[in-house]
This record gives sequence, C-alpha cells and structure tokens, in this order.
Amino acid sequence: MKSYGYFSPDGTEYVITDPRPPRPWINLIANPRVGLAVSQTGSGFSWIDNSQLAVIVRWQQDLAEDRSGRFLYIWDRDADEVWSLAPAPCWPAYDRYACRHGFGYTTFETEYRGLRARWTLFVDTEATVEMWRVHLEDVSGRSRRLSVVAYLEWN
Repeated sequence: MKSYGYFSPDGTEYVITDPRPPRPWINLIANPRVGLAVSQTGSGFSWIDNSQLAVIVRWQQDLAEDRSGRFLYIWDRDADEVWSLAPAPCWPAYDRYACRHGFGYTTFETEYRGLRARWTLFVDTEATVEMWRVHLEDVSGRSRRLSVVAYLEWN
C-alpha cells in the first residue's frame, strides 16, 4: 500500500506528502460564525454562519472532485512563469511538498524554482475572519521579481 503521509511525532498534525491520494484529505476549520474546508490540494470553500446556506467561496457539492475554491499564485515576472502555492490548480512538479492539517489550521510547504513557500490558512478564534499567512524565501541565489496573486471563486 502506498503511503500518502503520516502523523507528526507529537500527533498534532497529519502531514500529507503525496498531493494525489485516492480521495481528498479535508481539514474543517471553524469558529462559531465562520469556517473553511481545505484539502491537501488547496481546494475547498468558506462560509459564514451556515456551511450549506451561506457559502462565500464556491462549493462543489462533490468534494471528491476537489477542484474549487481559493488559490494563491506566484508569478515570476522575469521568467513569465506562474505556479500555485498549493498543488491546485497548476499542479507544478514541486521540489518539495507537504500539507500539514492541524487543529485549527492547514499549512502548505512547497519549494519550486528556488522559492520556498509556506501558506497557512486559519480562522480567528472569535472574529468572523478567515486568515492567510504567507512566508516566501528565495533560495535561488539570483535576483527576481515576484508577484503574489490570490484568486477566489465567489459563490
């Protein structure tokens, strides 16, 4: 049987190391008012107050297809190349990939074309806010111009 990931040594995270398991691995993150569902590909949806009736970011009724929601892109302006910080929708051949589903957050750790990226999605414990934290580290050893572009499929 193929291994798609493992529990972290302290048991607080499930670390997915293969972005193409047989079915999506989803993390549900919510406070009393707002929430999000995010898979190991970065697909998913967000809602406020009701996950069925008040969807903010487009929701595919069949999450097994795992192809909707929110995406974060990097545009290398010098090379005129675009890729996503989570596998979907570009599916770059990462040099390194991990998706960490923890209690209250999901973090994507990727490396591609000399750029290490960490993208964490979570909601505030009380405020009605979905938050994204992005950390980029250029390890290419060359000067470059990069742009970060977010895309949301509004419902």
